[in-house]
Amino acid sequence: AIGGDYFDFISLEHNRIGIAIGDVCGHGISSALLMSALRAYLRAFAPRSKDPGEIFSLTNNALVADLAQDHYATLIFCSLDRGSRTLTYASAGHTPGFILDAGGSVKPTLDSIDIPLGFLPDHTFGCSESIVLEPGDILALLTDGIIDAERPDQTPFGTERALDFIRDHRQESAEDIVMGLHQAVRSFSDGLPQVDDITAVICKVSSNPD
Repeated sequence: AIGGDYFDFISLEHNRIGIAIGDVCGHGISSALLMSALRAYLRAFAPRSKDPGEIFSLTNNALVADLAQDHYATLIFCSLDRGSRTLTYASAGHTPGFILDAGGSVKPTLDSIDIPLGFLPDHTFGCSESIVLEPGDILALLTDGIIDAERPDQTPFGTERALDFIRDHRQESAEDIVMGLHQAVRSFSDGLPQVDDITAVICKVSSNPD
């Protein structure tokens, strides 16, 4: 199976880690190839700056030359300082991410703050303010294959069902939450063929800063 969704964890200097999830418009081999190029550019530029917006500006300029006029990519990239438990992010037209606290309540929503990648050369991308994470928090990043999945009567799975699942299973491991969410989406579709890639990243904040 080949598709255009992408997720990544990139080790950075000064005890930081980059966390990415993205989606190239369309399906199949062409989208997968473009996402492969995006991955290469992001990994090349991420070590150059602590500012996710600046990383996006560099990545966008490199990607524009590879994209046909009707193609683009959405992407969210979080820069996490593991020592101070602070996070900044840039989001280029991507499905919102979420931070849930230890009780399951939604804290900041990581909304898109810019246009998708590949539209405009020399565009300057912005970056969020720093977000402080607490032990027990959960960072949840999704692609629209989860949110837009439908059952036979065309009812969408939706954001709230995804958040409810994460909330109800927040005591489980991050891996189990991801696998369980995928199964919940497929069960919800009740036998309908999968029409879009399904990707999720779950990160749990421990009490140990290392």
